[in-house]
Amino acid sequence: MLNTNLYLLRDKKDQNGECPIYLFINQPGGVRKRVSTRYKCSPSKWNEKKQRLKGTNSHLTTINAELEKILLRIAELGLDLYRNGRDLELEDIRRAIKHNTWEKTISPIEFFGEEIERMKHVNRESTIKAYKTTFKYLLSYKQKRSLNWTTFNESFDSEYSTFLKSQGNIQSDVTIGKHIKTIKALLNKAYNKRLIKNQSFRKYKVFKADSIIPSLETDEINHLWNSLDQLNEKDKSVLLIFLFLCETSLRIGEATALRWEDIEGDFLQIYELKNDKFKRPFLTPKAKYILKYFKKRGSHVPLPIKTSLNRRLKSIAELLGLDRNVNTSLRKNLKTEIQQKPLYQVMCSKIGRRTYITMALKDNIPLSIIQRNTGHSDLQVLGSYNKLTDNMIIDYMKQSR
Repeated sequence: MLNTNLYLLRDKKDQNGECPIYLFINQPGGVRKRVSTRYKCSPSKWNEKKQRLKGTNSHLTTINAELEKILLRIAELGLDLYRNGRDLELEDIRRAIKHNTWEKTISPIEFFGEEIERMKHVNRESTIKAYKTTFKYLLSYKQKRSLNWTTFNESFDSEYSTFLKSQGNIQSDVTIGKHIKTIKALLNKAYNKRLIKNQSFRKYKVFKADSIIPSLETDEINHLWNSLDQLNEKDKSVLLIFLFLCETSLRIGEATALRWEDIEGDFLQIYELKNDKFKRPFLTPKAKYILKYFKKRGSHVPLPIKTSLNRRLKSIAELLGLDRNVNTSLRKNLKTEIQQKPLYQVMCSKIGRRTYITMALKDNIPLSIIQRNTGHSDLQVLGSYNKLTDNMIIDYMKQSR
């Protein structure tokens, strides 16, 4: 029988700074050979002793699960060959690894179910609940017709929308759009794992009502920083978390999943669930101050976020007098109506990311740098934030005179 171990080839870094993970095979007679597992990781994420990746985010746990499957497949194959009177050979291992792509061994329902289970470790309970609801409707869809990887063709979104309206009694286009968007996210993961080869799912039409999210002005941000000492410890923590989002552009889900090992000098190493990739937001001095604040208080995570965050933000904003009237959107009868409300009534974590991008554009930071921090895959999407406010025009005109 062959003895196998996993190693990271640190001398073969690619342009992203990642090294390939190889399976080393010790053959009888001291002969040692290696076979690629087709997976890579950053050297800082590799645990040499455990021969696994460090960290708990979805991307890392997925790779660890795949490595476990490779070893299990090889062990099962070795046992079968031994029963037939033959030893496991190098070519057998290569075939076992090559066959590990799930293309023929896992169905969409099995894959989606396993992905949702993995997400439990890094996502909020409300996000998991939304994915489970979509999964429940997919199971109902499967009972009515066959569901395999070829089902997700160019016409799937219209067929599935019709099914949800007729069988699921869902008449809201917004709700149907959310389910389609969730399926697109799961299919994107399947595509990245090479379970499907075509990208038809990227063309699925997702109805999304226009959403108006305001951003804070410079004087309002400064007012929040200057008011920290007026708050009790709980409210101060909530406000610091919000200010961290304003400094780094993180989404609330990314901030919730943040761990101390994700901090690498002046940058964060963030797995972006939406695009299924890593990004490296820059840590400003104020962002570092916030991290130090929570570390001194013995927090087991960089940002101790609770489900009451948005509710507390509204109360804090009202207490500190953020009552500027802002435009906000109201969804009614599948249409978006614009209303004006005091800022404190609409305060939420999303405003932090919006504020970061608006302030960065105002400070003339190059779009390419902003894109690297925010993780936007398309500069055109990022450009949609580039809307001038009255205060921005006033400030610019004052400076130009």
